[in-house]
Amino acid sequence: MIAGNTSNDYAGGISINYGGSPTIINSIITNNSATYDGGGITVEHGANPLILNTIISNNSAGDYGGGIMVRWDSSPIFKNCTISDNICYYFGGGIYSDYSEPVLENCAVVNNNGTLKGGGCYLASSQNSIFMNCVFCSNSASESAGAIYFDGSSAEVQFCNFYDNSGGDFHGSVPASLGTITGINANGDPCDDLSNIYLDPQFTDLLNLDLNLQVSSPCIDAGNPAADYYDPEDPWNLGMALFPSLGTITNDMGIYGGNGAAGALGIKPEKNDTGYPTSTALLQNYPNPFNPNTTISFELQIAGHVNLGIFDIKGCQVYELIDGFKKSGYHEIIFEATGLPSGIYFCRLESDDFTVTRKMILLK
Repeated sequence: MIAGNTSNDYAGGISINYGGSPTIINSIITNNSATYDGGGITVEHGANPLILNTIISNNSAGDYGGGIMVRWDSSPIFKNCTISDNICYYFGGGIYSDYSEPVLENCAVVNNNGTLKGGGCYLASSQNSIFMNCVFCSNSASESAGAIYFDGSSAEVQFCNFYDNSGGDFHGSVPASLGTITGINANGDPCDDLSNIYLDPQFTDLLNLDLNLQVSSPCIDAGNPAADYYDPEDPWNLGMALFPSLGTITNDMGIYGGNGAAGALGIKPEKNDTGYPTSTALLQNYPNPFNPNTTISFELQIAGHVNLGIFDIKGCQVYELIDGFKKSGYHEIIFEATGLPSGIYFCRLESDDFTVTRKMILLK
């Protein structure tokens, strides 16, 4: 976690520059501030980082790019990231891009405030940016473009959902067809020529940043249908998505869709007034990928018999972690994979009529 840092210039949390290409995975960048630009992250001078399964939230900048500043021939890739509740005084509450080509895939850009323009994102002289399978929701800008402001810029914006962005979704040199409803998508929902929809994404709890989709969400199976964007497949129900993805293996818009969905950071289930969980849940192991140890956590709403096992990609059980009675509440176990080869594994929790599976990646 990178939190609580302050810069009197730019890059409150992280600065990546001059051709730097690090990979940032399963991180939280929050409550950082910069006097000028890039409250959370600044990417500049030809830098090309890969940022996966990361939360960038509650950062601030005095000028541009409350969450992220991208500039000067940089091409960062953000996959399965949450960009939320960031603010700047001028343009680009979530992201500001200047002469660069950021790529966002299966990201959620929510609750950001650009104050003037581009609540979610401001593109200045930025060509060939890509927004794919993303959700822009509840971003705001007092003048125009709650979602994306195009300032002499072009972008590929496809299979995204835009909803409840104050100041309108788009403004400026908006790409042709973006925002004009012309047909219906594979789910039967109204969409533009670029397969973007403009409907309530039906997050479980946007206020508390629980971005799991409800089962009736229009984002389920509404992402890019190409195989490169498939959700993880449930090994016990072929053709269907592995939780937290829903529906079939066709991409779900938002952070729980695509091949990075199993590693997306989420929040723990809520507890009721008695302190007990309101539902049974298997949390994503952490770290993931891991070597050789990882922590597996789960919550039981009701006490009962629990089976918790590790399975290989062929569906064969390689470890039995728990087979017995467990009380209601939060449980945690450390799994050591010293004797296993690198690869994809699945953690499966069974309790009464509840079954859920999480994807795990062992990298040695």
